Amino acid sequence: MNLIIIGPPGSGKGVQSSLISKYFKIAHISPGEILREEFEKKTKLGIQAEKYWRNGNLVPDEMILKIVKKRLKQKDCKKGFILDGFPRTLNEAQKFLRFSKLNKVVLLDIPDKISIKRITGRRECSKCDAIYSPEIPSKKKGICNKCNGKLYQREDDSPKVVKNRLKIYHKSINPILNFFQHQKLLVEVNGSGNIENVFKRIKERLR
Repeated sequence: MNLIIIGPPGSGKGVQSSLISKYFKIAHISPGEILREEFEKKTKLGIQAEKYWRNGNLVPDEMILKIVKKRLKQKDCKKGFILDGFPRTLNEAQKFLRFSKLNKVVLLDIPDKISIKRITGRRECSKCDAIYSPEIPSKKKGICNKCNGKLYQREDDSPKVVKNRLKIYHKSINPILNFFQHQKLLVEVNGSGNIENVFKRIKERLR
């Protein structure tokens, strides 16, 4: 099964992708996470990408397409994959279908106010990179449950950057949704509510 999951910032794409990956036993691919790993390693690609996402702007299409195409060639993608947070533009969507097949595109839809609340309330562990949110808080405020590391807010999770990300998302998403709907690939899922209920809705739509 080859899937794509898209939605606004804070819609839960990452969490739901992990659950889908385990349930269907397919590879979970996040171009955003790949770019962050490249940045942490101080590679040329990572440094180039960081200049864009630090201000909430989109990394160029060709850079993302190159990363995705390379990742899909790895062995764990032979049984299927779920792409998290891709494509972000109509150009990416059109070019992606030239080198890959798709079964479904899942749209996780949530209101902007929930998106802002979730993202600005998100915290990441400085040691193990565990993620916490208003829905999944740490037991001790500011401390990771797993390793006792200190939690911090990523620069791209600040209110100013989140609002800019939402503005970019809304501007680009309609052509993408229309394209996938025309291809008869799009399924819409209400992303509001707890993780278990959202995952149940997704499974029902993928049956």
